[in-house]
Amino acid sequence: MFRDMRLAKQQLSAADTAQILKDADYGTLALWGEDYPYSVPISYVYDGEKIYFHGATTGLKNDLLTHHQKVSLSVVGSHSVQPTSYTMYYTSVIAFGTATLVTNPKIMQHAMEMTSEKYAPGLLKGGREYIASEKGNFAVYEMSLDHVTGKRSSHLSTD
Repeated sequence: MFRDMRLAKQQLSAADTAQILKDADYGTLALWGEDYPYSVPISYVYDGEKIYFHGATTGLKNDLLTHHQKVSLSVVGSHSVQPTSYTMYYTSVIAFGTATLVTNPKIMQHAMEMTSEKYAPGLLKGGREYIASEKGNFAVYEMSLDHVTGKRSSHLSTD
């Protein structure tokens, strides 16, 4: 399933790829849909090994993940529109893996605290209070990674 990148000079190093996964504000999660592929923007955190994301306890995303856990996450790092060149320069990451519902309370708490620290840095105390007040109102998923690639636009390549 996983092919080598066609333009190898555009491939990012593992370290650069991990940095984009760590720093990006959001990604687009692609799931097996009912009649069509389903892609939804999500906030997420990356701990260096796995990706965690959360959402409501009901809805289409949850329903689809119940039946098909294989997913991909697409993330765009830096980007710059180049109007006079009719192109865009960007860095991106695509991660493939399996998303499972987190049921372990310690892992769930850790994932939500990482989320709080990423999106509300320095406000962990308030984040913990919010997490405690919302327990049972959100689901947390853990995405184990099978394959990850990072890419830069050809103009940004170092070769």
